[in-house]
Amino acid sequence: MFLPGARGFDSYLGIPYSDDNGAARRSPCPGDATNPCSNETTHMRPTPFKYTIEDNVHGTLENLAGLNANDISMLPLVMQTGGTTSTNGYAKNTTVLEQPLDFTTLPLKYNEYVMDFIEVNADEPFFLYMPFSHVHTTYHNQPQSQYASCLFQNSTTRGAFGDALADVDWIVGNVVAKLTSENILENTLILFIGDNGPWLTQGLSSGSAGIFVGRYSGYWNTGKGSTWEGGIREAAFAYWKGQISPGSRSSEVVSSLDLFPTVSALANVPLPTDRVYDGRSIVDVLLNDTAVSPHEVLFLYGGAVGGHDMLVAYRHNDPSDPGRFTIYYGPSAARMGCWKAMWGTGSGMGACTLGGGDHGSCPHVMYPLEVPLLFNVCIDPSEGIPLFGVGNGSLEAVVNNSLCGPRPWCQPTGPHLAPPSMHPTPDPAPSRCQKKRLLTLWQKLWLR
Repeated sequence: MFLPGARGFDSYLGIPYSDDNGAARRSPCPGDATNPCSNETTHMRPTPFKYTIEDNVHGTLENLAGLNANDISMLPLVMQTGGTTSTNGYAKNTTVLEQPLDFTTLPLKYNEYVMDFIEVNADEPFFLYMPFSHVHTTYHNQPQSQYASCLFQNSTTRGAFGDALADVDWIVGNVVAKLTSENILENTLILFIGDNGPWLTQGLSSGSAGIFVGRYSGYWNTGKGSTWEGGIREAAFAYWKGQISPGSRSSEVVSSLDLFPTVSALANVPLPTDRVYDGRSIVDVLLNDTAVSPHEVLFLYGGAVGGHDMLVAYRHNDPSDPGRFTIYYGPSAARMGCWKAMWGTGSGMGACTLGGGDHGSCPHVMYPLEVPLLFNVCIDPSEGIPLFGVGNGSLEAVVNNSLCGPRPWCQPTGPHLAPPSMHPTPDPAPSRCQKKRLLTLWQKLWLR
């Protein structure tokens, strides 16, 4: 009942879990027996692998019932068709095509499935969601915990991770080519985004955080699972021929949570009004080079206190009960324009171990509500120099003097906040833009 076919999607092909939640096959390619360091590796032209039941498959959907990430042994490849009609909580027409699935042929099956989907639906509006199983690390029975089709195995100097990226690049190129051949490219918005930073404890099997290293942390594991920039900042690409200016760029702060209200707005589908949405429509940001983000602030969760959200004690203003307070799980960080405040910091997934050894400690640090750790990530994306001593030395003077230009929520400076004496490094004075303080916004999150 939790697979896409029961959650509003008309069809689905994929792994119903993360691809490291079980083992899978890897069929051989021509050239596998050669020296992988030589120039003799054979590359196959892609052979269409249709998404049909294979001889090795066993069982039906019921084999998946009751399984979870702790007891899965063999990854299945699941297909769903027939829409959202369900019986006994399961989507209509659900089939296990392979178990264990074959990682060597999986990219080709994904490619064929998507090509068929576009061709069948070219004359009608459609929504295609393609969350790649690449380049997440696999179970350890795959070489370097990665996979690629025979077309790209041993094809890059980056190793198995680079080969997986090449597979993704090939499929994305095929999607664009198919949209072009069906004459619908100018009527199609393509969005390509990531979900989180690299899982750094996976070593060379993961990606790179680049300059987003969280230098002030003092430890290396500032990727996936942390709220340092290396864990949360993602590149995003939007392409819409004739609508989005070629080569345009935006530094506005948006979120993947914005995709749902954005595509709904483009499709002229009103959202239900009986709930609160964390996302906002970013149509203006996509189509207008000078548009500003609809977000006043983005709150970030997790990455502190052992990987959990920050515990917050809110003291009630109740004269009859002066000691009354409530404990919340609150955001550990927030982003507003160029400014990033952090009330709690910690390591990414896997703490500070790599290859089974302990390579230092990753302390989890809490900062006072009134005096968060503050960075200008526009000019300090590596988060190496906390802000202190701007103007009259008050922290909100830094927040209220923004580099990001005029915005509709600009308001006068609020009360004084004492700066943290532990961070004496000065920062260049930014240009003026009176704004609400992050502290006020953070408090409103819990008081509304």
